[in-house]
Amino acid sequence: LGGDGGSGLPAPAGDPQRRLEAGAATVRYALTDRSGTSVLDLGRPLAGPGPDRVDASLEEILSGTTRHGGALLAGFGVRFVVAEDATLSGAARTALDAQLDLDALPAVGLAIYRNAAAIPPAAILETTAEDLEVLAASDFATIATWRPMKATPLVEVGDGWDGPAGSGTVYVGTEFDGDRVLRGSGEEPAVAFGWATRFTAGGAPIAVRHEGGVAARIRLAVLIVLWGAALWVTRKPV
Repeated sequence: LGGDGGSGLPAPAGDPQRRLEAGAATVRYALTDRSGTSVLDLGRPLAGPGPDRVDASLEEILSGTTRHGGALLAGFGVRFVVAEDATLSGAARTALDAQLDLDALPAVGLAIYRNAAAIPPAAILETTAEDLEVLAASDFATIATWRPMKATPLVEVGDGWDGPAGSGTVYVGTEFDGDRVLRGSGEEPAVAFGWATRFTAGGAPIAVRHEGGVAARIRLAVLIVLWGAALWVTRKPV
């Protein structure tokens, strides 16, 4: 997180990706992995249902509407919230300090909060019936009741994720896509936390894949051909 000024964010986040208007607690922020890599590094803007839900979750936190900000950020794989003391407004700091599941860590010059409710970006979750109700919810009041549980991270492979055999819920923290499948289960994907993807694991080894990959590659190839033709037609003579 950063304040509403013009400086960058604490390393390794780099430049802000989005700005959230919250009055005196207005922030700019980036959502990255631990090395600082973000979707912007792949040439895609931080936009869509997922980032919009991040905005809405931060708005709940910074407005003081919730005291379970860690639960609201858990589905995005957020393990830490980091800001520079000098740029974070007093209002934003007060709102973060009020969160029961964001634990402040000692640091010099930085405000660091560890998310006690965090879950991996993709994992097998040992869920109960109550947990499934929270996963299926889209309203923040219900999602705020999310609690940490045993989670086995999945390994990203190509266009999907693999994991050991297990029972429970397979959670994938990417925007819901009906073309994703849990191979060998025959089950349709369901929406998690109002924007992400989940399946029910039945004890077999986990393999989540995107079955629309071939069509996407064909569309990309056609787009490349069209761009090549356009550049050829509009080329300047030497």
